[in-house]
Amino acid sequence: MKPRDPARTVSLRAAQTADRIAIGELLAANRLPVAEAGGAPIRFWVAELAGQVIGTIALESYADQGLLRSLCVDARVRGQGIGQALVETVETEAASAGIVRLVLLTETAERFFTDLGYDAVDRATVAGALRASPLFATLCPASAVCLGKTLHFHHAEPSP
Repeated sequence: MKPRDPARTVSLRAAQTADRIAIGELLAANRLPVAEAGGAPIRFWVAELAGQVIGTIALESYADQGLLRSLCVDARVRGQGIGQALVETVETEAASAGIVRLVLLTETAERFFTDLGYDAVDRATVAGALRASPLFATLCPASAVCLGKTLHFHHAEPSP
């Protein structure tokens, strides 16, 4: 993926321990929850440009359900497809891990996610473990829109 300046390339990768501070600063600067998951496996990915973390996204896993969270792209590089690439990365990783449904909460990015195939979901119908997560229970306000997407697995056809 290339931002508007073709000499600079954005790379996407799994976050490392060394990225923790940069991820926290990016989330805090954009008023997103920085609290960790309460016991659920959570993985972060980052978008990096010239050695700087410019975007992040996370996946909290609950059996075959996943909570997509913490999507954030630095305001200086928004509108260049970085957020979409981060979402696609998580969807691919989630499907590979056996997650069949992703759910998210948002106050500001409903249209962004509906454009990517996410549909409105009644919070009361979300699987119990997801609903009990800290993000649902305390970190996101009741006014946040709940969206979901069923992931489709693309299995290779077996050889004859």
